Amino acid sequence: MTKIKQILENQLDLMASRFVRYSAVVPRDTKLEDVLKPEYWAHVHNRFIGDDKKPLIGSEIVVYLEDFSMRFDLVVTDVKEKAVVVRKLNHYSLCSDFPMSDKATDYARKLFIAKGEKAGFRIIRNSDNEILEEGVSREDLPTVMAKYNGE
Repeated sequence: MTKIKQILENQLDLMASRFVRYSAVVPRDTKLEDVLKPEYWAHVHNRFIGDDKKPLIGSEIVVYLEDFSMRFDLVVTDVKEKAVVVRKLNHYSLCSDFPMSDKATDYARKLFIAKGEKAGFRIIRNSDNEILEEGVSREDLPTVMAKYNGE
């Protein structure tokens, strides 16, 4: 009979006791390259140092653009004086099925909002971020998007 390999008790930590996980909402024009620079996090570096004064290596930061069009998942790999070194784990376009360029002023994009009576999709014009409609149902979404995208 083969013995099953198992994790040791001392290898399993409550994540909150060893790492931290933050979310950040940043301006829409923030680029992935910006958030990967250690200096970007300089003023908050102390949040990644534990009570024992050791860096909280392995902590995660989930960064959203303010219009929720992009998400960057980062992991802390080092904490230095006035700098936090991060690596990209992943990045996602959260509304990639419609054009998102400011040059595409005729196009609108969608964003799902799940709040109260306005649950549904929010239609936002790319050029000026104006909210055109809120609470659009999944069934009505193709028709509404076609109306704004001139189809």
